Amino acid sequence: MMKRDHQGQLHVMRRIIFPLFFLSLFLFLLNFPLLALLGFAALIWLLLFREKSLVGLLLILSISVVFSQKLYQNHQLIQNNLAFFYENKRKVLEEVLKMNSGLDVLPSQYLPREVKDIKDLIATHQIPDFKLIGRLQEDPLIYQRTIEVNWPVKLENESNYLFYLADEEVMLDMNKSCQKIDQRGEVILVFCP
Repeated sequence: MMKRDHQGQLHVMRRIIFPLFFLSLFLFLLNFPLLALLGFAALIWLLLFREKSLVGLLLILSISVVFSQKLYQNHQLIQNNLAFFYENKRKVLEEVLKMNSGLDVLPSQYLPREVKDIKDLIATHQIPDFKLIGRLQEDPLIYQRTIEVNWPVKLENESNYLFYLADEEVMLDMNKSCQKIDQRGEVILVFCP
């Protein structure tokens, strides 16, 4: 009988008390002091009364959710954003699908110079698709931003239009049929049939 009680207590410790402790600590670190305090209160309740009164535990946790100011503020923010979206859904969707719609909100530190140069070359020469080689392909920030800002022009592995950096020009020596089209800054555009 005693072994069963000990195992039941260990079960409660593993299943409820430890996760509740870490959740409360996490909420405190995320600057939700009221929720963390109520989580710690629920933890103390469990430690004092074990499994005997889960109603008290549920009461403490529900009070924390109902009276949380941050929860109310976030609910209001979500509700306002949803209302704006439903009132202007056509305009919002048109803006999302419009070319270059995100460039004005993208901070310049997240848009490397090479990406701007590639965008200019694509626009100037009306390129239907492109491929990045060398460091332009290997750098995750340049690679991702190039795909994003040039939509609907797509990155294609089989494209005849290649972009690479000027100091990597030796890479093309193996394929003499490539023609240099243009260069902006350190970025070179070539056509390889």
